[in-house]
Order: sequence, then structure tokens, then C-alpha cells
Amino acid sequence: MIDGISSNAGNLVFTGEDNGHFKAYNATDGKELWSFQCGAGVNAAPMFFEVDGKQHVAVAAGGNFQLNFKRGNAILVFGL
Repeated sequence: MIDGISSNAGNLVFTGEDNGHFKAYNATDGKELWSFQCGAGVNAAPMFFEVDGKQHVAVAAGGNFQLNFKRGNAILVFGL
């Protein structure tokens, strides 16, 4: 993987994959908890932010032309 990784205080770790999957893992045991197909390589680090007391995670799915990963132009945001 050449993708970024981020964790939050809720014991979650998020990372993307070159194949377009964006995944959440349990920070304690590494168990995969959730996955979403973004349609393009997720090679950016996820970021967290809060709006009106609700936490969100956002990530860019743009791919990578040097390594020929599927390209796109999306920013995806998920509520936690």
C-alpha cells in the first residue's frame, strides 16, 4: 500500500487501497469493520472533522497515474 492511514479517539483506523477500497479497522485487534468501494484508487490520507457534535471521516479518491491505478476525482465523506 502507498496510501495514507488515520486513526481517531473512537479506536478506529481508516485507510484506502489502490483498488478503490476505503476500509475501517479496529485499532486494538486489527479486525476489518467496514469497507466501501470508492471507484478510484484511494491514495490520500483520511481526515476527521466534527460538525454539530457529529464526527465524520473524509478521503480523496483520485487514483495514481504513475502506477496506473484507476483514476477519479471524488472526495467522499462518511458520518461516524
